[in-house]
Amino acid sequence: MGYKFNLNLNDILYRKFMNKLELVVSKIPYISNPLVTVSYYLKDRQWVGILYLEIVNLDALKEKAGKNTIESMLNQVQIECKNAIQKIFSKYLLIKVCPWGDDVCTFITSNNSPPSVGEFRKLAYDFRNEVHNNMREFLARSTDVEGIALLEQLNFHVGYSIAEPHNRVKNTDIYRALKESFLIAKSKYNLDELKALELLKKLIEEKNFNIVYQPLVNLSTGKVIGYEALTRGPKGSILESPAKLFPLAEKANLLYALEKVTREKALEKIGQLTKGELLFLNINPSILNDPSFSAGRTKEILLKNGKLPQNVVFEITERTAVTNFAAFRKALEHYRKQGFKIAIDDVGAGYSSLQSVAELKPDFIKIDRSLIANINTDSTKQALLETFMTFSRKINSTVIAEGIENEDELEVVTKLGLSIAQGFYIARPSAPFPDLSDSFKSIFQKKLLKREYKHFETNILPTAKEIVTPTPPVSINEQVKKVVSIFHEDKYLTAVVVVDPDAGNKPVGLITRDKLFYKLGEQYGFDLYYQREVKLLMDNQPLIVKANMDIDIVSRIAMERDPEKVYDPIIVVDHEDDKRYLGIISVQKLLDTVSKLKLKLARESNPLTGLPGNIVIESELMKRVKKNIPYAVLYLDLDSFKEFNDRYGFERGDIAIKMTGRIISDTVSKFGNKDDLVGHIGGDDFIIITTPQKAETISHEIIKSFAETVTSLYDESDRARGYISTVDREGRRVKVPIMSVSIAGIIANTDETNKFKDLDQIAQIAAALKKKAKKIKGNSCVFNNSDNVNMCLA
Repeated sequence: MGYKFNLNLNDILYRKFMNKLELVVSKIPYISNPLVTVSYYLKDRQWVGILYLEIVNLDALKEKAGKNTIESMLNQVQIECKNAIQKIFSKYLLIKVCPWGDDVCTFITSNNSPPSVGEFRKLAYDFRNEVHNNMREFLARSTDVEGIALLEQLNFHVGYSIAEPHNRVKNTDIYRALKESFLIAKSKYNLDELKALELLKKLIEEKNFNIVYQPLVNLSTGKVIGYEALTRGPKGSILESPAKLFPLAEKANLLYALEKVTREKALEKIGQLTKGELLFLNINPSILNDPSFSAGRTKEILLKNGKLPQNVVFEITERTAVTNFAAFRKALEHYRKQGFKIAIDDVGAGYSSLQSVAELKPDFIKIDRSLIANINTDSTKQALLETFMTFSRKINSTVIAEGIENEDELEVVTKLGLSIAQGFYIARPSAPFPDLSDSFKSIFQKKLLKREYKHFETNILPTAKEIVTPTPPVSINEQVKKVVSIFHEDKYLTAVVVVDPDAGNKPVGLITRDKLFYKLGEQYGFDLYYQREVKLLMDNQPLIVKANMDIDIVSRIAMERDPEKVYDPIIVVDHEDDKRYLGIISVQKLLDTVSKLKLKLARESNPLTGLPGNIVIESELMKRVKKNIPYAVLYLDLDSFKEFNDRYGFERGDIAIKMTGRIISDTVSKFGNKDDLVGHIGGDDFIIITTPQKAETISHEIIKSFAETVTSLYDESDRARGYISTVDREGRRVKVPIMSVSIAGIIANTDETNKFKDLDQIAQIAAALKKKAKKIKGNSCVFNNSDNVNMCLA
């Protein structure tokens, strides 16, 4: 097996080694070049063992001893290497002992099988000890003062490797073995790694790896869209884990050989995938430029199994830096033209950046587990994930969440609108193709069915009760001095509520700190009021609201008060018993809450259309459900939008979305009610909340306006044909009609026939109606307002 040899220019030791290699080879006549000699043995089907003997701290020794002493010592080291070979490797044939820069390299062979790495390691250290002891004896006999001085300081490191013969012997095989022995001498490998390295070479030679597959699931449908092929070493071995397998292969320059074997093994099962499913293959970025990586071989395996390049996604790991984007894009384009798709893996880890995603424009962006872990409790991670999603839409990529390990993480990524995910919670990797986990299946019907209608969990706008601060009231019969005492005890209290005991402690007035002390500070004010009843100084017409009132309404009423009272606290009473006092709301707290709410709603509003998003939609729906009044919900989405977006690009796709939002808003404004809501759920999905009497008229008018306007978005040639021509996932040429709008209308009455208790029930009905509407060609709407389904077409 031939191995690709990569120079690591950042490795100073290795650069030093290569300089020695070039220097030595350039000075040795061709016929006596040891590498040429070694290659003869390999080509003659014999293995070659290499013993690399490094003289430790030779540069320091040169400063203490003269040039003649060092040259004499080096010559003697070569002699002792030959003597040690005859003693330690008596059963083996010595090929050559030669200087390697300032070190010494020894080559041996045998007609018998090579020793194991453990046996060779023991012999190599015996060889090193023999040379060391003999050199000490040589220096002890020396009459040279400098030579005697070297006696205690001389030491050796030994490295070792075996180059084995195969059908196509190349010089790179010898270089690899030399580098390996050099690195061992420099202690880059420990004993465990040496054992693992021997196993790795054997596994590559025997193609003995296990390939497991992990499903990727569409969170809208719950269906598998493809599988990621993952490599494992033999079960129970030290290389079973990919965390040990691939770093060792990269360190030993065996990554190309490893990925070639495992890639071909993964492709062997691709014929078992169902129609349209994808196979994700992990590819190190450096491999794409390697001559041994051939998409031709990949295509050959695909065709053999009845699949096309369109069924394969190359996952480019971002843990390796891409320094030359132009060159890398060119390499990627070669494979894209053949039909292969591209995914960037580990986004958010290692060298991950938005730049790399933007430069490479992948079909898929796989978010690393580090950003998904505990995302349900980390708002920063949620914001970052939303950023990736917004960015991906602009470059026509699809975001995939990796490493979903529990229901909470799944719930959050679903709420954020991700369409594809994978992880242990969904299914653990296994062979050949695992089923989805029972836990994922069980929650899909409960929580992800709503994804079809793209609803999030209810998030009602805060009510007065949620921000009220309980404060102790005083009786209307109390004296002012009691209130003064309360203010002195609590310097942060701004007002005291006055209640009437005879009316069940119902709030009847309010005394504010500033107004009280202003009165007491007037001339004779203290004498006039301090020991009088509080009713003389209280505001007997304070703002009193019920606990269930939304704070946006509270805020509006508070700001419409008399300017002298605009900053007075608001009194809150129980919504069922308006006599029961609950506390007060300071204007500062009210405005702060409203400000945060507006900021949250602004973030929630769709950035493309500016229409309200899911928080407002959920709130409006829940209001109508709880109030038990008749209402109508119209769910709208576009047919053939994805194909339109693929054909014309995201910029014209955005224009189509904005145009649709404008048509809907204008129609509701003209034909609907003042308090109707138009919301943008996301993508090409919109919602209208109106009254039953207006629902059908609004639907008809939207369909009419959309049909009159949509063709303007198409090129003249496509408009004349009445369709666009595109390629589906199977690579087939198909005709896609002009976009149309489908409307699912729900009429909710107070009677038991069409009464809904929660949003989940509304979502299920809407999903069923939507399917009926989308089965109808062209613009359509379907209603549930009678036993017989009503349809309106245009």
